[in-house]
Amino acid sequence: MSSRGSRKVGAPTGTMVEYERLVEAALARTGNVERGRKRLLTVEKSQCLKCHRLGDQGEKIGSELTGIGSRFSRVHIIESLLEPLRTIAAGFQSQTVAMNDGQVLSGLKIIETADTLVLADNQKKKHSLLKADIEESQAHAGSIMPDGLEKTLTVDEFVDLISFLTSEKQSAGR
Repeated sequence: MSSRGSRKVGAPTGTMVEYERLVEAALARTGNVERGRKRLLTVEKSQCLKCHRLGDQGEKIGSELTGIGSRFSRVHIIESLLEPLRTIAAGFQSQTVAMNDGQVLSGLKIIETADTLVLADNQKKKHSLLKADIEESQAHAGSIMPDGLEKTLTVDEFVDLISFLTSEKQSAGR
């Protein structure tokens, strides 16, 4: 562990001290917008684009990141990354489906027709289900966004990512 800014964040179970350190750093420091952009766009390092879309890159499973800085405050963006269950945007609630064969699936409802339901899970896998095979389906206040994604980032990387997201002011129609 060479310097405070390059140390990996978060214990395996997470602690309030680590959470507070991230929030404090992201609020007090400016960060490097370009490094944050590169971090988000590098799929090997960032899981963001597996579900979210920025411009013409990424998936349309989670909420749109294009223009996020003009829609949400820095505090809201920080909280959304650190606590994905705290505030879930309308239309992004998780759904759990129990199938007649005993299989249970959870994900975000992508498409629903009279005969089918398509769920996307947090691994970007889409499940096309026949409604006749569904025993029970229930929407709930959960999120498919995994907890702990910030633990893959150093404090500096987290601050850079927040700086990029808050600077992202262009609309989705760019």
